[in-house]
Amino acid sequence: MLISIVTATYNRAAYLPKLFDSLCKQTNQNFEWIVIDDGSTDNSLELLNEFNKRSPKFPIKVCTQKNAGKHVALNKSHSLIEGDVVWTLDSDDIAMDTAVEDITNYWIDYELTEKLAMINFLHVVEGRIELSARFPDDFWCGENINYRYKKRIKGDFAETIRSDLFKQTPFPEYENEKFFSEGWLWIQFSEGYNSVNVNKVVQRGTYLEDGLSSSNKEMFKIKSNARFGMQDLYAEMLRHKLPTSEIIKYSVMYNAYRKLNKKNYDLSWTAKLYVVATKPLASLLQVWKRMGI
Repeated sequence: MLISIVTATYNRAAYLPKLFDSLCKQTNQNFEWIVIDDGSTDNSLELLNEFNKRSPKFPIKVCTQKNAGKHVALNKSHSLIEGDVVWTLDSDDIAMDTAVEDITNYWIDYELTEKLAMINFLHVVEGRIELSARFPDDFWCGENINYRYKKRIKGDFAETIRSDLFKQTPFPEYENEKFFSEGWLWIQFSEGYNSVNVNKVVQRGTYLEDGLSSSNKEMFKIKSNARFGMQDLYAEMLRHKLPTSEIIKYSVMYNAYRKLNKKNYDLSWTAKLYVVATKPLASLLQVWKRMGI
């Protein structure tokens, strides 16, 4: 079994050597490393070329694009993927020494069946306890959407996905929008497919002040500049069976972006009722954001 490790990077030359070193230390070297450079202006490309010259035991495939965002970079990786399983590993993260071995073993145990879409492991984020989550059960298998919401699971995880599903489900791309939530991909396979959750750390990250999760204020600014993508995301969430509290939250957010975009999506009658009922809350939310509350 071949694991395709996909990394989208933008001006992360200071962190790429640590990631590369962690891959060189893997106890199982049966993987490929695919790096999509998202228009970096530092010496990231020079470093990646140097890594290739060091002749690691695993192939390194490097591709560049004009700065367009992580989701576009992940889409670009599709044509380069030759593995059976995809693991998206951020450029400021490192892989634990046995990560590839652990991921491979679990996928071999469960086989590449049509029903199984993802196997999720733990991702420890230094400096952000709230993002370094654990699953409430050491091991679990089933439809992930109901499990995560019923158990109120939040945080970052190391998610691995069947490569055929990853490649046939590209992220939506919108002109001049450089952000789209990776959660959109997860939600595509959270119903109708099984996921396996394992309480084993395979990935360790660093909290960065300029990272996507740096602060609520910064995240709001990023999302405001990706308003069509965000409305797309919330419309997708409203198409799934979620707890009432979550439906209300996503209806409010959908309304806020709908007002900005002047665009409606085809939703179920139930979802439309929630959207209508939460219009006042969405208006209040916009006022709060303008005031910086």
